[in-house]
Formats: sequence, structure tokens, C-alpha cells
Amino acid sequence: MQQISELSPKQTKAILALIESDDIATASSAAGVNRSTIFRWFQDAAFSEAYRSVRFEVWQQSIAILQRASRTAARALEEIAADVSAPVTGRVSAARAILEHARASIETEALAADVKELLAEHRARKARGKSA
Repeated sequence: MQQISELSPKQTKAILALIESDDIATASSAAGVNRSTIFRWFQDAAFSEAYRSVRFEVWQQSIAILQRASRTAARALEEIAADVSAPVTGRVSAARAILEHARASIETEALAADVKELLAEHRARKARGKSA
């Protein structure tokens, strides 16, 4: 994986600007380079890989924040669903969200187990093919 530190300072600045900007025009202005230069850099495998790597890292950090906040959100939904003094529509919405997320998590766990089983079968077949 291409490291951002291996790029030129202007390319590094452009990648960081791209991460923080809404569009290439804003990013190119912030990085002090022409839009066409950024488009040209995207044709370079090292630049593109570094950009994808940085975007993935930012995405992972965002997911970690959401995972931490999910406990608070789940507790809030549970409290609203159980609060008999809350409006019925709010309680129903909270209960529906709880049930939908519970169903989705069960489906995700089942799918993950199926994928794990299929991978094990694939690896076993592949190993038998090599030893035959």
C-alpha cells in the first residue's frame, strides 16, 4: 500500500485537502494546485492508492465513532420504548427501530457464518486440489 509520506509535499497537501473538501475545485484551491493537476495525479497509481488509503483510514475512524455511540443510541431507544409517559408515536418508532436493528444483526451474523463456512469449504477444496 502506497504511503502518503512517499508523495511530494504538494501531493500530500492535495490529498489532505481532498479529504476535507466537498469538491476538487475547493481542494485544489486549498492545496495551491490547479484542478487539472489533481486530475492528472489521479491517473498516477501511487497517488490514487495513497488517496484511497487515507480515505479508508478516515472511514475506519468514523465507523469507530459510530460504534462507540451506538451503545448510547440503543439505550436511548430502549428508554423511549419503555417510557409509558412518552407519546405513543415515539414509543412505536423506538420499538420499530429496536426490532429492525435486532433483525438486521441476526441476519448479518447468519450471513457471516455462511461466508465463513463457504470459505472453509473453498480452502479445503483448494487444498485437496493441490495435493492430488
